[in-house]
This record gives sequence, structure tokens and C-alpha cells, in this order.
Amino acid sequence: MTRRQTRESAPTGGLEQLLLDSAGGDQSAFAQLYDALAPQVHGLVRCVVEDPLVAEEVTVSAFVETWRRARAFDPARGSAQSWVLATAHLVAVRHRRGGRSTAGRSGRPRRGGAGELGWDALELAYLGGCTETEISTLMNTSPETTRGRITDSLVSLSRKNG
Repeated sequence: MTRRQTRESAPTGGLEQLLLDSAGGDQSAFAQLYDALAPQVHGLVRCVVEDPLVAEEVTVSAFVETWRRARAFDPARGSAQSWVLATAHLVAVRHRRGGRSTAGRSGRPRRGGAGELGWDALELAYLGGCTETEISTLMNTSPETTRGRITDSLVSLSRKNG
């Protein structure tokens, strides 16, 4: 049976179970998850990464990150699809930012540590359309920490532009 045939036989809402199974090391479940979401992940990555060949590499990196962090997924906090797409967006933004020496797409300075995490949270919220809960899950932080990082980044941005 091919991966495509297996995926088509998966029940609706099965992405959550596939991601949970992947977290347990199930490579077959991960292959099915990849088949189901690869077109959407690649499309999202292409919106952030201009070079088509580089976008393919970043798409692969996004799935590696998905596999690596699958245990952080909590279906009570959001769908598997949104979690994987948010992970892909974060990987793509980090890749794009890494290619610039002093500023990302937004023109903001690159920072390290907690400041960088605040900008990541802000970008996921406003550019990626992620909810606070999804960002908290992706960044492995509490909702309060996520909210604080976003607020701090907004304050910093308003000072820069004010």
C-alpha cells in the first residue's frame, strides 16, 4: 500500500492522531502527515522564501522540525494542521532572517536571546496568524510568557516608529 492510499483511508481529523503517533516515533504516521500537509507547508514557505530551490530545502527543514518537536503538540490547544503550518512559518522566517546580516524583512534589527523570541512570537501572531495558544505550544512557553513577549516587542516597535 502506498502512502497516498494510506492517507486517503485515514479518517477526517486524523491529522491530530498522525502527529501524536509521530511524536511516539511512528515513521509511517509521519510519512502520512507529510503527504497530507506537504503542499500547504511548501506553499506557506514559498510566501516567505523567494528562491524556489531554497524553499524546497526549507520545507524539508520544517518537517524535520515538526518531527523533532512533535511531542510538544497538544490537540486540546489547536489543530495539527495549524501547528505544523505555524512550525513551518517559524522555520521559514528564521531562515530568511538568517540570510541577512543586520535586519529581517521588517527592517528590524536582529537580536539574540529573549528579544529574538519576542520578535518570533510577534511575527507568528501578526504575520503567521497564529493564536496565542499555538505560539505558546510552538515556543514551549506559558500563554502569559508569550503574551508578555508580544507586548514587549510591540512596545519596542512603537518606540522605534514613534
